[in-house]
Amino acid sequence: MIRFMRHGVQSPLQGDYGEMWLRTVAAGSGLLHGRPTTLDLEKADVELVHKGALNGVWNPTVKVQVKTTKSLRQEDGHFLYDLDVETYDALRRDNETVRRVLVVFLLPKNGEKVRLLKSTHGR
Repeated sequence: MIRFMRHGVQSPLQGDYGEMWLRTVAAGSGLLHGRPTTLDLEKADVELVHKGALNGVWNPTVKVQVKTTKSLRQEDGHFLYDLDVETYDALRRDNETVRRVLVVFLLPKNGEKVRLLKSTHGR
């Protein structure tokens, strides 16, 4: 279920975090990844491609709209995310050549930041 409401205040780096995390996981999984266009005119932030054949399809591709939030709600076993109508309409179209999906990353509410830990392996 998606409810249509306006988003609250968001850090300018919040969106970058979600996109970079998705690209990192894609690279580690052997998927090709990149930006579908230079401007976000298609409501797609990252394009993922499986190189080669998969289930009889060559180079299957999906475009991903990435959202990050500090307030992902859960109700009746479903996650709820407030999405604007324009993006919702773009994601639900069934006449696109390349399918689209929504990926929502939940960030910590208390302002925690990602910390890099120094490895002590090999010392």
